Amino acid sequence: MVAKLTTVFSEYEIKNSAIKINDESSSTFNKVGCVGSIEEALDCITVTKKCEGVVKKTVTRGAGTGETKITLHMNYNLYVSLFGMDQKGLKEGVYAYGTGSRHKEFCYVGEVMDEDGNIKYKAYPRCSVKTGPANKIENGGEEVQEIEMTFSLYPDKYGNCEYESPAIELDEETKIKWMTEFTPELTQTSEVQVSE
Repeated sequence: MVAKLTTVFSEYEIKNSAIKINDESSSTFNKVGCVGSIEEALDCITVTKKCEGVVKKTVTRGAGTGETKITLHMNYNLYVSLFGMDQKGLKEGVYAYGTGSRHKEFCYVGEVMDEDGNIKYKAYPRCSVKTGPANKIENGGEEVQEIEMTFSLYPDKYGNCEYESPAIELDEETKIKWMTEFTPELTQTSEVQVSE
């Protein structure tokens, strides 16, 4: 039996995150690099029931989609792959972004900490970068600029676009696999039904 988190968990910093490209044969999660900030907004749908023009009831449910904005310093090979800059026909070591670039779908996992160092695991199983590459170079700057990317979040086969769990509530096997072998199945019990 795992313990339950009984205190407030305030998301304070993200120290460890990784990405796995979903459509590649390799199931390896690659470390992202140094994350500066991450901001998520998950979508919902509200259904309203009216009677004679008066709202009698509203029901709000998750839409299974959302958006995440992230600022970071990223591993270059991962950056090139996410933006589809590794096009066929280019010389080795040359990358290009244009009409032949197709952004790849990926899974993002991370460890978020509160101000006391407690860990919460997060995962977005199906994402793609929804913006093109955007970088800023400042001559004489005193700080190396982070890149900013916006991810679109899509529902997985269970209808979820985001998973999270405080480390204290996870069994050891799930904790070990979250950052290196995450799949939506890792989070499910045997009686869960797959959405069509």
